[in-house]
Amino acid sequence: SLRIDPITLAVVAAALVVAAVRRDRDALALAAGAACYLAYIVSIGGDFMSGRFFAAPFWCGVMLLFHLVDFRRPRRWRWGSWRPIPRS
Repeated sequence: SLRIDPITLAVVAAALVVAAVRRDRDALALAAGAACYLAYIVSIGGDFMSGRFFAAPFWCGVMLLFHLVDFRRPRRWRWGSWRPIPRS
């Protein structure tokens, strides 16, 4: 699956990382469910299906990314600060 469909695994990995960084309870629950599902599929050998079983975690990853990441406008960051500068 890594060779044939790397985008699916990249989206799922990015969503898991963003959910862990943001620490939103609902997002963490969905991310944990997707991670457990992936672990189960890999443990039973279902990863040979080349991504068919990875469709559900991919969909969860897409939904998590659109929920947690603000794509509307870029924010300006102050040097050395994690808080965005308010726009006037």
